[in-house]
Amino acid sequence: MQFITVLNQAAVLFILIIVGFILHKLKIITDEMGKGLTNLVIYATMPALIITSMNYEFSKEMFDNSILIALYGSGVFGLMILASIVFAK
Repeated sequence: MQFITVLNQAAVLFILIIVGFILHKLKIITDEMGKGLTNLVIYATMPALIITSMNYEFSKEMFDNSILIALYGSGVFGLMILASIVFAK
């Protein structure tokens, strides 16, 4: 069931990309308009999406999971820094 949901979201994203490409080729969306739409998405839509996605009931288990994710993420980030130092030499 979750696979179908992800597939539907990917299909919608793909359709939006195709529509944007066609509108740009038809010169309906200019470069300046594209920059304006990008700023709208980055500075208005994304923060609103983040705020609405955080609309759930808080629990201790969720807090514990968040701490674990932060620790794992920091560990992976540290390993990537070390790997980049090693492979850069």
